[in-house]
Amino acid sequence: MIKRLVLLFVFILFSVQSGYSSVSKALDMVANGMMVQKYRMDLIAENVANANTIKGKDGKGYRRKYPVIVTTDQGPRATGYVEDTRPLVPVYDPGNPLADSKGFVYYSNVSIEDSMVDLSYTNVLHKAMETAYNNVKATVQQSLELVK
Repeated sequence: MIKRLVLLFVFILFSVQSGYSSVSKALDMVANGMMVQKYRMDLIAENVANANTIKGKDGKGYRRKYPVIVTTDQGPRATGYVEDTRPLVPVYDPGNPLADSKGFVYYSNVSIEDSMVDLSYTNVLHKAMETAYNNVKATVQQSLELVK
């Protein structure tokens, strides 16, 4: 019992001394990490949905998008995306109305295989963030049980 009270006291003392509750900060950081991974999943879904898009008459084709992730004192943040600079994929199709004078149409530079690897990796990161969130929450609940 005394050991539990000492642990609770240290936990509360650390939270108060940090100015910003360490528990709140931990939850915020993990939640931000989960939002970043969700944003990555959304971009991957958009990339896959546009994988077979052909460059239009306007000369613009769909390019793979990557998230821009920065680290702040509140954890990771997604600030937008950048487009892949690799060229579009030329396919000879002279019968296509969108073909250029040489008979080529230009498909997006999205690789379905690369996107699936990215999605798998992003899913693992999201699950890790979810586990960390649940662990912090369980620690807080156990600390509150000690007070009872």
